[in-house]
Formats: sequence, C-alpha cells, structure tokens
Amino acid sequence: MAELNRDLTAFWNRHREEGKNFAEWPGASAFAFAPTGPGVADFVQLSLGREFEVLAGPAV
Repeated sequence: MAELNRDLTAFWNRHREEGKNFAEWPGASAFAFAPTGPGVADFVQLSLGREFEVLAGPAV
C-alpha cells in the first residue's frame, strides 16, 4: 500500500485475479478475563467461539 500511496483501487487492480472470492465467519463468541497482577497487561483472557466459514461471494 505504501508503494501505491495508500490507493486501495490501485492495490486491488495490481493484485486481483479471476475467481477470487471472500468468506465470512458468522457465529457466536464469548470472552472472559481475569487480572493476574497490577499492570495493564497483567491479565489472562479466554475466548470461546462457535463459528463456521461460508463463501460470501466474489471479491468485486
């Protein structure tokens, strides 16, 4: 993106190919966390998810 001055259209035109598709991940997630110390990064996080991937359609 830096080479193309952050121009998303130019980026897409450079990298697109026939047949590219995108996918989505619908579902549900739950997060739990608990502190483990006094610092802002002192915690434990648990993530549980029930998700599935579906083909959503062509990229453009």
